[in-house]
Amino acid sequence: MVTQALLDIPLEKRPRVYVITKGAFRVDGLDDAVNPPSAALNGFVRVAANELEKFKFTSVDLPAEPANDDELETLVLELICDGDEDEVALRGDTRMGSELLETGALTDDVVQPSTLDDQHPVLLRAIRTDV
Repeated sequence: MVTQALLDIPLEKRPRVYVITKGAFRVDGLDDAVNPPSAALNGFVRVAANELEKFKFTSVDLPAEPANDDELETLVLELICDGDEDEVALRGDTRMGSELLETGALTDDVVQPSTLDDQHPVLLRAIRTDV
């Protein structure tokens, strides 16, 4: 329903959309485990940002347990600053954004060559014929 309501807004009048979550990101050792409903909502924001034309979506994540009363003020400042980031985590007086980093995780070899000998045995399983 939310998505359909957003699509009803004329292209030239589509606003920036902020989605506020609590505990969607685990950004430091002080954060508790990720809150699954908040993480799912952040996933919706990522998809909507790619699928809905002429919208700028931003998710702002707050800690699951507020540390102090200044966090509401920090959130208000985030909403009015109109920053470039599309994912922001606010923790106390720290503002963090996500970024893509180059890694070899998808290109590095994951299979390590090994010599087959007495020191490196291989267990073979029989192929099931009753499937």
